[in-house]
Amino acid sequence: MSLIEKQNNTLKEVQCLLKDIESELHFRSPHSSKLIDIRDMLEWLEGGRLVGYFEALYGEGKGIRSALDASKSGDIWESPIECILNQPESTAQIMLKLTEFHGEELIYEPLICEAGKPFYFILPKPRCQEAVAAFVILFCHYLRYMEVLNWDDIRPDNVDVLIGDKLIYSLAMCRESTVSGAIVMNEADWHISIALDDILEHSDKPHVGVMYDEIQIDIDENYEPPINPLIHNAIQLELDNDNPLFFFETETEYVFFGS
Repeated sequence: MSLIEKQNNTLKEVQCLLKDIESELHFRSPHSSKLIDIRDMLEWLEGGRLVGYFEALYGEGKGIRSALDASKSGDIWESPIECILNQPESTAQIMLKLTEFHGEELIYEPLICEAGKPFYFILPKPRCQEAVAAFVILFCHYLRYMEVLNWDDIRPDNVDVLIGDKLIYSLAMCRESTVSGAIVMNEADWHISIALDDILEHSDKPHVGVMYDEIQIDIDENYEPPINPLIHNAIQLELDNDNPLFFFETETEYVFFGS
C-alpha cells in the first residue's frame, strides 16, 4: 500500500470517528458548541471547504487575527474598556461571529458552596493569538453565562447597541487592576478546592458535577483544571459585593475565571 493510500484510509477513519462523536454528542448535549466545530471539520475534510472556526484559522485575510489586527491601539492589560472603545468595528466583527470564535467552558456545579460556582472560559492560542480579541470573546462568554447577553440576539443592525449596553456597560461597572499570576492562582485554587469538596460529597445529587462544554466529566479528589500554570499577564475585574473576575494569558491559552 502506498503512502497516499494509507493517508486516504486514515482520513476515512477520522471522518467515521468524527461522525460517531457527532452523533453521540448530539444525543448527550445537543446545544454543545463542540458540535459546530465537529461539523465544520467534517465540511473541511469531506468537501475541502473552510467554514466556521477553520475558515477563521486558515482562511485568507479572515478570522480573529485580521478582525482585531488593530489591537495595538491601547494595552488590554492596562484598560480593556479603552481598547474596546478604540476598536468598535473590530469588536462588532467578533461579536457577530461568536459562534465561530467561541471558547471552551469549564464550570463547577456544587450543591451548596459559599465560595460560589467557579468557572473557566478558555480560548487556546491556536484559535486566537490577539489578547484584545480573546478578551472580547471570553467576556461575552461571561455575559452569556450571567444571562446578560443572548448570543442569538446579536445582529448587524443591533450589534453596536449591544456593545454599548452590554459589553461596555458591564465593563464600566468593574474596577480594573493588573495583578500577578500568583494572585490569580491563589484565588482560583481557593474557590475550586471548596467547590470540588462539595461536588465530591454530593456527587449522587442531580445537577452536581464539573461540566466541560455542557458534558459532565469524571473527576476525583486529585482533579485539576486543564489550565497552564505559567501565567504571563493578568488583570482583575472587581465588582462591588461580588467575587473578583480574572482575565489572564498563559503559555498556551487565554482564560477568564470567576466564581
